[in-house]
Amino acid sequence: IADTGVEFEHPNIKNNYIGLKKDGSYDHNKAWWDGVRELFAADGRAKCGFASDAPCDDQGHGTHVASIAVGADGYGVAPEARWMACRNMDRGVGSPETYLSCLNFFLAPHDLDGKNADPKLRPHVVGNSYGCPDPEGCSKRAMTAAVEALRAAGVFMSVSAGNEGPDCSTIADPPALEKSVITVGATDSDDTLAPFSSRGPCVIGTEKYCKPDLTAPGVNVMAAYPGNGFRSLSGTSMASPHVGGATALIISMCPSLSGNVDKIQSLLEMTAVKLLPPVDAAPLCGGNSPTSVPNNYFGHGRIDVLAAVLEHYERPRNVGSLDKNDPTVGTGLVGAPACGDVMKLQIKVSPAGIIEDVRFKTFGCGSAIASSSLATEWIKGRSLDEATAIRNTDIAQELCLPPVKLHCSMLAEDAIKSAVKDFRNKQAK
Repeated sequence: IADTGVEFEHPNIKNNYIGLKKDGSYDHNKAWWDGVRELFAADGRAKCGFASDAPCDDQGHGTHVASIAVGADGYGVAPEARWMACRNMDRGVGSPETYLSCLNFFLAPHDLDGKNADPKLRPHVVGNSYGCPDPEGCSKRAMTAAVEALRAAGVFMSVSAGNEGPDCSTIADPPALEKSVITVGATDSDDTLAPFSSRGPCVIGTEKYCKPDLTAPGVNVMAAYPGNGFRSLSGTSMASPHVGGATALIISMCPSLSGNVDKIQSLLEMTAVKLLPPVDAAPLCGGNSPTSVPNNYFGHGRIDVLAAVLEHYERPRNVGSLDKNDPTVGTGLVGAPACGDVMKLQIKVSPAGIIEDVRFKTFGCGSAIASSSLATEWIKGRSLDEATAIRNTDIAQELCLPPVKLHCSMLAEDAIKSAVKDFRNKQAK
């Protein structure tokens, strides 16, 4: 959580703080960093001071955001996810230095003295419910290098779009305008875009592109607040942690997706509830068609985390056939009456020996289809030897399916070997 800090002993979020030890004591090293190294205004009202050695929130915003993402008792999206935090604002006001200090901390968490950085301990997700406008000293590209480095390191960056709506092109401050982050707008309980939610397109110089990427609930969201209390707040700041929490759920269901930001983003966007601009919106932001998805209002739509988790189960890919007489095509026939087991798998191989296309047929029922589908995705782009090294147990671990539905096609491995053998036999003739 990169924000105003966190009241770490709030009962709603205390138990999954990374710094909490089994004996009930705390070790804040590599779990907390105060990016505020000096006070912006020495007026006696700075409860947290600066360079705090323990998590502190002197504004309330960060505690609320953390609770939405990981809070217990039904408040948080991912209540078993663990959290770490960095304070990048002094009572709600930051600077390029404080924001970048926190982004650097998440890239390689370090001790309270700034030493012993360890990139292996970086989080899977960073929630960013803030913006750095011109008055705080940020240029449009002030955070580009930092957020691109985090994405390259496999960190999912969920960022609030801002609360400058309803005008167009109001997603105007970093980090929300960055292409490498997942920018989140706010909807209400009726899936209506909140009037305050900033809109796209983003405009930097002559470049113009669609934002936000997704939307999530951000109106009248109840969550923890300093003083061991709870409060209902609205804003895209409340929407962003919904996406961060959803990402944590996806990774918990499918750990192999950890670090694969592209895949997680694709799952969330592909399965989002598609929402369209209001019919009375004229002119449409960015010149979108009234039926365009993504658009500069909702992006790809409002997140649906269950649909994202079950995507492989519900929508198998690469079903069909290739020309079995093509000398570059290998066909594996392993017919079986078992529901969901692959019957035929075909590979098309490039002159360099790389599998460039794959198709399969199966008995169509149950989640077993997913294992056959995933097998085709896995071997595409691999060499023949790499493909035949894949095992059914590898496929089972990769699938994003609830354990009660995890029935892996036990013929997927044999089908791959059979198709490779057929191709090699053709080449030997």
